Amino acid sequence: MNRIKSAYGERDDSFSCEALYSGKSVNRIVAILINNRGQRSTDIFEFENGLIKKEWEYLLG
Repeated sequence: MNRIKSAYGERDDSFSCEALYSGKSVNRIVAILINNRGQRSTDIFEFENGLIKKEWEYLLG
């Protein structure tokens, strides 16, 4: 979370979730996000003990 906060802490971006997918493993989800400027990304979140352990972000342009 500290990395996410440091990446967006000085910006006023907000995000909406367009789609959310989970597989058999409940510790990982994939989210298609769109920000307030219309930019989309695919974000993969891995959880451990109910907290975000890792995040991978792929900008879709």
